[in-house]
Amino acid sequence: RHAFINRVSLDYNHYTMLKFTLCLVLAASAFGQKRPITLDSMSQGGRGGGGGRGAAAPTWAPDGKTFVFRQGRSLAIYDPATRSSKDLVAVEAMDAAAAAIEASPTGQPFDWTNRRVRAGGLQFSSDGKELLYTTGGDLFLVHVDTGKWDQLTKTSAAEVDPKLSPDGKTVVFRRGWDLYSIDVASRKETPLTSHGAETLRNGGLDWVYPEELELGTAFWWSPDSKSIAYLQFDTSREPIFPHEDLLRTRALYEPERYPQAGENNADVHLGVVPAAGGPTRWLEVGDTRNSYLIARAGWMPDSKSVYAIRANRVQNRLEMLSIGVESGASSTIFRES
Repeated sequence: RHAFINRVSLDYNHYTMLKFTLCLVLAASAFGQKRPITLDSMSQGGRGGGGGRGAAAPTWAPDGKTFVFRQGRSLAIYDPATRSSKDLVAVEAMDAAAAAIEASPTGQPFDWTNRRVRAGGLQFSSDGKELLYTTGGDLFLVHVDTGKWDQLTKTSAAEVDPKLSPDGKTVVFRRGWDLYSIDVASRKETPLTSHGAETLRNGGLDWVYPEELELGTAFWWSPDSKSIAYLQFDTSREPIFPHEDLLRTRALYEPERYPQAGENNADVHLGVVPAAGGPTRWLEVGDTRNSYLIARAGWMPDSKSVYAIRANRVQNRLEMLSIGVESGASSTIFRES
């Protein structure tokens, strides 16, 4: 059943992407660009670790007037008002500067969990002056006005799902199963969590949440750039399902922790940690192993409270909670059934 559903999902995603790309191709043809957007240019990305599909996705600037996209070996900026594009920066130098990624520590030739997660890619700073770019598992900051860039990390382990703070001074990312922050100016790196493991995922999702709830990330910046809210997944009590990837020429055995009806879900915890480092403050969200799913989470605008969208396991009841970070007190904003 899951193999069939996943195949349909993949086929639908490919079909949707093809339609989108063809629309861009037709638009480029109509606008008479010197360097039209093509299927090849849209699919070409950096080498591994977030430089592929994510980096090729067009990303709008904060003012909504232009967007950046991967075109061949360059990042380019397109202006819909003037129907023109210009190269921002060639990516070969950044691709070459990235450190080689080490082999999987588990020795597994697959990472099934992240196939439906759209993490990384390109991200503008809130003022539109910098662009966070990921390639080869390393992080780079491109200065939009000059096209010059700074390398933020150079490690053999991939930095995953990086996010610039709202004030543009700090980047938070996941390496392995722990979260880290790095100061853009000083390049000082600070671990935010510890003891992460395959079955204890800090800021990283299990297989069920992206697949069934389409949750694509597990940590979020506070609006004041001081704190990170994140989900921790303890999957140790989830049973292992003997899954196979049947989309290859030969099937690949991909065992995955997956609860069938009535079995244990992951224990999911919602915590808040200072972006400069320090202890995590855990917030009460209820019994997530048997009773609840945390479908969404994030910050309230005042940066003093975190919200959580909580559904019961059969998903016929839903409520939005607001939880005070300091007090831990929660209130219900609304309920649906």
